[in-house]
Amino acid sequence: MIQDIYPHKFHNQYRTVTPASSDFFLKFREGKVLVRQSGNSISLPKLNMLEDEPSDATYLFSADDMPIFLLNNLDKKPEGFEYTDIHWLYNADVPWIPLAVATGHHLNTWYEDNKYCGRCGRPMIHHPELRALKCSCGNLQFPKIAPVILAAIVNNGRIVATRYKDRPYKGYALNAGFVEIGESLEQAIRREVEEEVGLKVAQTHYFASQPWGQTGIVMAGYFVEIDGDDTITMDTDELSEALWIEREKLPPQTNKMSLTARMFEAFRLKEVDYD
Repeated sequence: MIQDIYPHKFHNQYRTVTPASSDFFLKFREGKVLVRQSGNSISLPKLNMLEDEPSDATYLFSADDMPIFLLNNLDKKPEGFEYTDIHWLYNADVPWIPLAVATGHHLNTWYEDNKYCGRCGRPMIHHPELRALKCSCGNLQFPKIAPVILAAIVNNGRIVATRYKDRPYKGYALNAGFVEIGESLEQAIRREVEEEVGLKVAQTHYFASQPWGQTGIVMAGYFVEIDGDDTITMDTDELSEALWIEREKLPPQTNKMSLTARMFEAFRLKEVDYD
């Protein structure tokens, strides 16, 4: 995700920054973000496009030397800008923008969910030096990141591909799930693989990780070798399809921002040899 924007550089440390008129901002509404688009070209709005100077600009991070702020209140959209579904932005021809939007969405959700102290109910205020929210009772909250495992199950030149049952995305996916309390990543893989497709795990091999800002998670991707029987027993509550696909029958992956696509492609191109 946003860590992969080379040759650009992402600076995610919180700083006390005074907004300048030329700085970019993000504004979210009902899961959409304010951008200007023309075909696959998108751009973020700048503060100097607003009729009134914002009073609630919160510093998020910088891409290179470009600070990006979050706005909560916005009475009027700049001309030419519209609220656009975040997932559409992954088709954009400027990769760092959709990645910045995803990370900004993660932080925006955190701010929205922590307006009041979960301990005493008083309003939370921003810490002056840290990316944290604090309460007069002493409660200090930092952005939350949930770990998720992603398992590419391989055996004899084949990989398990699944389809979710009740989610908007209908393409092929890998086995995935949240790490539960008290679990290691490897234990979560074994549990999720057995629960979703009924296979036993012999070995796990770490591949890569990726933050996913829309849902506030970080995914850890592993290639998984099975132990014993390769018969799939599908969890019909979670999945609509689960099957073995031979390497030669996998279509090329065009989505360069998805860890799932990267793992399918690494298997297809024989960049990994765990099977």
